[in-house]
Amino acid sequence: MSTLKLNNFLKQQNIFSWTSNLKIRCFNNSAIQGYISNSFIHPQYISGLAPNLIRFFSTKSNTSIFVYTRTGNLFKYSNFSNCAEALGISRTTIRKAIQENKPYKHYFFSLNLVELDYLQNLGFLVLNNSTIDNCTSLVPFGSNLTSNVSYSRFSKQYRNLMIIAKDKLEIIHGILLSDGHLSNPYRLTRGKVYNNNSYLVLKQSLSHFEYLWFTFNELSHYCSGYPVLKISKRNNRICYAVEFVTRTLPCFMELRNIYYTSEGIKKIPEDIYNIITPRALAHLIMGDGEARNFGLGLCTHSYTIPDVVRLMNALIIRYDFKCTIRFHNNQPTIYISQHSMKQLRLIVSPFICSSMLYKLGFR
Repeated sequence: MSTLKLNNFLKQQNIFSWTSNLKIRCFNNSAIQGYISNSFIHPQYISGLAPNLIRFFSTKSNTSIFVYTRTGNLFKYSNFSNCAEALGISRTTIRKAIQENKPYKHYFFSLNLVELDYLQNLGFLVLNNSTIDNCTSLVPFGSNLTSNVSYSRFSKQYRNLMIIAKDKLEIIHGILLSDGHLSNPYRLTRGKVYNNNSYLVLKQSLSHFEYLWFTFNELSHYCSGYPVLKISKRNNRICYAVEFVTRTLPCFMELRNIYYTSEGIKKIPEDIYNIITPRALAHLIMGDGEARNFGLGLCTHSYTIPDVVRLMNALIIRYDFKCTIRFHNNQPTIYISQHSMKQLRLIVSPFICSSMLYKLGFR
């Protein structure tokens, strides 16, 4: 039976399945069995069949895989293994997506080329030719980054290519100087320890949720999930906090090498003069700043005295602030005099979250 005749016949049937030996078998008490060589009947070419009644199976490891993204981009992989490795998705998940003829997150898998109209009808595409922005204007790097929340795990090649935009890096520097920290998950593989990736963690009390949400929106390009509620118990009192973490990326490992000693102790970087930009200083204040005697205190309790002196010198030399070191519970803190507050407000106010303006003396 020819492919055309078989196709016409299948239009009158209720269900068929695609078996691993590339044979179409009809289950309607009919004895017909048709073999198709070098061709593939996609459900878009078959009318009268409900999508949930069409099932595809393919166990051949050398089968080519076509992958569509929500913007209509097409990628071809020579086999299931290459596709799974590049996208960070298991082969079982890919086979299941093809079997159910449904998108998996922001990917649509197929064993054959598919018309974009078919994907549009499935509601998979989020852009069509009329809405794609063909603008070729130059824009600052990082100004058009979008959120990657809820996207699947990035491939190793994609993670290695990711770098942090300048404005986002300044935010991260301010977070790391205050309440943020970089976790370093060790991975044991074949007796060897690998730790070439790290991820950023920021945790704030529930009363500071607006600041955490403000920061999360700035860094959502590097996150896979939304902030989560954390409940802990301290001094027999239940405490509520909100926390977000970024993806585990090599670019964060580079920052960890700057901010942590070989023993894993946090420190002030040697290049703090260039790191403490106005945006970074704003996030340092929002995280560890407190209004104090018409001036501003920076709670640097976790650093050693040489580290605090290094940070204070950078503030004095770069911004000409009048600063002193004060001790609280035998731990060093930095106090910025009230005589420098006017200049400080002019520098950091554009980057301060509205809920944190009280730290600068605004009422």
